[in-house]
Amino acid sequence: MRMIIANGTVITGDGETILNDHSVVIEDGMIVDLIPQPFPPYDPAEEIIDAKGGLVIPGAINHHSHGGTVGPFNVFGEKSLPPQRVLHNLNRHMLYGTTTVVNACGWPTMSEIERINKIHPITVRASTLHAPMHLKHAQFVDGRGIKEWHKTTTIQEMIERGAVAIGEAGAPCAAYGTPQITQELGVSVTVSQVQKLKEAALGPGVDPSAFDGKKVAKALKQSGLDGQLDLQGVRDLMERHVVKPYQMTRDCVEELAHRSVEYDLPLLFHNTLDTKDLLLDIAPKLGSRLIALHTNYTYSASEAIACARELKRYGAWVDIFTGDAFGTRAFHKSPEVSMALFKEGLVDLVSTDYIAGYWDPILLVMEKAVEAGLITLPQAIRKTTRDVVEAIPRIGTDRGTIAPGKVADLAIVHPKRISEIRTVLVGGRKAVHEGKICIGFGPV
Repeated sequence: MRMIIANGTVITGDGETILNDHSVVIEDGMIVDLIPQPFPPYDPAEEIIDAKGGLVIPGAINHHSHGGTVGPFNVFGEKSLPPQRVLHNLNRHMLYGTTTVVNACGWPTMSEIERINKIHPITVRASTLHAPMHLKHAQFVDGRGIKEWHKTTTIQEMIERGAVAIGEAGAPCAAYGTPQITQELGVSVTVSQVQKLKEAALGPGVDPSAFDGKKVAKALKQSGLDGQLDLQGVRDLMERHVVKPYQMTRDCVEELAHRSVEYDLPLLFHNTLDTKDLLLDIAPKLGSRLIALHTNYTYSASEAIACARELKRYGAWVDIFTGDAFGTRAFHKSPEVSMALFKEGLVDLVSTDYIAGYWDPILLVMEKAVEAGLITLPQAIRKTTRDVVEAIPRIGTDRGTIAPGKVADLAIVHPKRISEIRTVLVGGRKAVHEGKICIGFGPV
């Protein structure tokens, strides 16, 4: 089938090129030509999509997401999300202009990834955490979703079947064990509540000697948990859900970094103040294989800038997550640190993470950075497309750029507001049009 996207401005993804009044020609899911005319005359295409003066950009590639497949959820193997929630998550990504996601939970097998790829247009790629020490770590923290077939799968098998990265590594505990603490206490607690307790009890890192009784008592009262826990209860809770998992994380990081070198595969690393020392220890060994995730999380602006500069000395990729600073503001209150990193030219990649299911769109964060004059529009598009492929080549080097011979993963967006998505094509197939999903899904 031949399709033309007419009457648009093409931003190719190379970080520089803007092609005004161009048309993109697609045949059988591939880009075959870029025509320097807004309306090519007498073309025999079966379908013409009028971009109406909008921007035609490569679909965003999200290298750090969760909840995009069935199988164990998150890096500690929690119970699988219901299939309909998985589809909901993928729909949100697609409506926001994303055409490829890496599911960084690490435990789903390739069969589980393939199951989703058969029914949803977004391309889902897999990471892997199938290593002995991490299995013990996951089972200590949670592990309720890990079945026998996950235990017997190996990193090598995952790579042979198409896994694109190792990770997410380095998490001392998923959001400081918030789901597990909720289950243990029998009352709902938030990430923010647990984080405040953790900082009062263990300091900015994970240091039991930093326990401050006055700060802990204040944090308990502010979080409304003073009726559930006393000071000793907080000590014990932190020991079980933060300190012990962090000690296990050290061994896991060494194990997974070794596998990254052995298989020459990128390592997705959970970068926070807690894990900075572990991160910088492995950075010289991994170089460009290291992707430091959410470098804008838990750090102050000055701390994040210093960390990012140190990472770049070794050739690592610096990622920021979108957070929810422009949306729910429940998890990530302000974009200040993100914008500070953009201003210093230290942002290489942008991803969503999970943010309790309420992440901000990648293109919205890039739009805000462009509006603030911190980055050009072509540079912003490149960081969410071509640069992701350069960091993780197994995603597919035929993606991330608008050029003949590339897969037609494309988004048509508003010319002034790139977060306003008009149309999304995945493999040349129209998946979103006029802001609505236009493809049905079969049973999972």
